[in-house]
Amino acid sequence: MGKEIKRFLVFCAIVNMLAGNLFAESLNAQSSKRNGQEATMNNQTGFSLSVPSEYTRQASQRGSVTRLNYTSKDYAGNGKAITKTAYVYTPYGYNEKGSERYDILYLMHGWGGHAGEYFEMAEIKNVFDNMISKGQIKPLIVVSATFYNSNSGSDFGSSVAELRSFHNDFEKHLMPAVEGKYRTYAVSTSDADLKASRSHRAFGGFSLGSVTTWLEFCHDSDYISSFIPMSGSSWYYGGFGDFQIKKNVDFIEQLVIQNKLNERGYFIYHAVGTNDAVKEQSLMMAEEMLSRKTFSSEHYVFYQKQDGIHDHIAVREFLYNALPVIFPKKQTSESNNLVLVKGGTFLSTSDTKNPDDYRQHRETVEDFYISKYEVTVALYKSVTGKNPTSARDGTDEMNRPVENISGYDCIDFLNVLSRLEGLEECYSFANGKWTCDFSKNGYRLPTLPEWEYAARGGKKSRGRHA
Repeated sequence: MGKEIKRFLVFCAIVNMLAGNLFAESLNAQSSKRNGQEATMNNQTGFSLSVPSEYTRQASQRGSVTRLNYTSKDYAGNGKAITKTAYVYTPYGYNEKGSERYDILYLMHGWGGHAGEYFEMAEIKNVFDNMISKGQIKPLIVVSATFYNSNSGSDFGSSVAELRSFHNDFEKHLMPAVEGKYRTYAVSTSDADLKASRSHRAFGGFSLGSVTTWLEFCHDSDYISSFIPMSGSSWYYGGFGDFQIKKNVDFIEQLVIQNKLNERGYFIYHAVGTNDAVKEQSLMMAEEMLSRKTFSSEHYVFYQKQDGIHDHIAVREFLYNALPVIFPKKQTSESNNLVLVKGGTFLSTSDTKNPDDYRQHRETVEDFYISKYEVTVALYKSVTGKNPTSARDGTDEMNRPVENISGYDCIDFLNVLSRLEGLEECYSFANGKWTCDFSKNGYRLPTLPEWEYAARGGKKSRGRHA
């Protein structure tokens, strides 16, 4: 096994064995492409689907919620140092000493809310647990934060002042505190690493938390790629009763163009209930957004909950619908650049048992999938959090094939990638050696005959088949 891995390390093509085990339709006919690509839904507008009743009950595999105190500043007040609190959900099986990295979702409450409320209201935590355990989304970390602090008032005016300055707390304190402790895709809490991992980070909020979410888009799209504003519009200009919708959408459109977000990737899942008492601002915002070609369905959708009101039941449904789009459990062969190689018999010079024997002989391979491209530095880092090369983030160097890794590093990468996509690990270690279980549906290296067959062009190769 060691010789085989080393021999193929320069190619490092990703393979998934059988077509029947690779694919699964994503929830509600939704699909997604991550890491700088677009998320898409079948329709840009529509009605959200109800949460199955069993998802509101406790799952057998339950995540944990932990309180996190962190140092910040009173940005809306005197600017002095303060201690704030957030609550962090980690999925079942989370291991702080492991190698697996996790996507992360930050959630913000509405007027008068508090840190941790998303894990207390409407069985939302149970929905997270069930969606993960049933394979609808990848395991993720969720942070229930607050824009309040011990010095702030809870009246409406004070609340708006706090949320307007929250982006400072998020950038400089909350995000570094959380992602310096928990295993997200940010390799470190340096500004460069936090920005490099934006495609694995989302922010959502309800009511005034929705307003906060729009402001996060305006201030922090360098750090966050996906947004879930629920029952609220952008108040970058204006405020409640003075919504200035066109001016706000003009500004957001300008941000998209100037920051090249269409190319870099972003996604907004905007939602409100049909009976929500403050739905008008969301409807006006959606109408203006949908009227502009800049905001295609790849980047902006607007969904409503039939008969939904201004409460956490609606929030639960919106999260149930949005998360499979933003953090899908499995990717398609297209998003992983996998191509089907039809099996056949050919004259091979590869001998799995004796790699140094180049005599021709007949080999037969079954159908298999293989990546069109070598594993890039960017993909390797997004999965393992490590960059073993000199390639710099944000440069073309990140699209070069990864190098300077051992055979065991390669095995670890493939097993972690399988876990992230809800597939079975092919490699296991027992009795002092690694073995590959070809009956598993996860990622593995190609065998010597598979690689030679694919490199020769499969059935399209002329004169090279038995």
